[in-house]
Amino acid sequence: MSLKKVISIISLSSMVSLSAFALDDNLPEYKKVSGISGNVSSVGSDT
Repeated sequence: MSLKKVISIISLSSMVSLSAFALDDNLPEYKKVSGISGNVSSVGSDT
């Protein structure tokens, strides 16, 4: 593997991991609610 690829992979992975911590403080807390039910269906191939 070339040095450019290694540096690119390291920098990309660090940017992705740091962006995961950028949360909006104005979002309300998650609250579990009752009364939601149903099925989730998928059509097509997963590959």
